[in-house]
Amino acid sequence: MPAFVTFGRVLFAVLFIYSGATKLFGIQATADFIAAKVGKKTAWSTGMVLALITVFATSFLTPQNAGVGLIGLIVIVNTVGFACFELLPESILGDVADYSLWKSGRNQAASYFAVYMFVTKLVFALGGAVGLGLAARLGFDPSMHEQTARGVLALHIVMAWLPSILLVAAIVLIQFIPMNERRHAVIRRRLDQRVVRGTC
Repeated sequence: MPAFVTFGRVLFAVLFIYSGATKLFGIQATADFIAAKVGKKTAWSTGMVLALITVFATSFLTPQNAGVGLIGLIVIVNTVGFACFELLPESILGDVADYSLWKSGRNQAASYFAVYMFVTKLVFALGGAVGLGLAARLGFDPSMHEQTARGVLALHIVMAWLPSILLVAAIVLIQFIPMNERRHAVIRRRLDQRVVRGTC
C-alpha cells in the first residue's frame, strides 16, 4: 500500500478523534447555552444548517482538491452541526412527554424515548447500508486507491446531494413542531400544581 494512502488514513482518523473530543468537551455546553438563549427549535435548526453546509460542501471535493485543512474544517463543523441533532431533539421529546403526562395523566416518557432511540438507530443503519449499496451501483469501487469520475460522482450523490435534500426537509419540518419554551413552561407549571394539590 502506498505510504501516502496510509498517511491519509491515519490523518483522517486523527481528524475524527479531534472532532469527537471537540464534541465531547465543548459542544453540549454550547448547544445548551444557545438553546437557552434562542430556543430549542432555533438552535436545532441552526445546527442542521451547519450540517447542511458541510454536507453540501463535500460535493465540491475531488481527489485533487481534498486538502487536509479543508477536510478537517468540514469534519469539525459537521460534528458541531450533528451534535445539535443528537442533543436537542431529546430535550424537545422530554417536553412532549410532559405534555402527554399533563393530558393523559400517565407518564409515558420511557416509551417515547425507547421508540425515538430505536428509530434513530434504524435510520442510521438503513442509511449506511442503502447509501453504500447505491454508491456501488452508481460506480463507486472501494477497492480502488483513486476513483474514476463515475465513482466520484457516485460519492457526491450519496454523501452530498441526497443527504442535503433530506436535511432541507428536516429543517422545514422542525419549524412545524408545536412545542416551544412558552408552552412547555405553562405545562410544567400545571404539572407542578397537580403535585402540590396531591400532597396537600
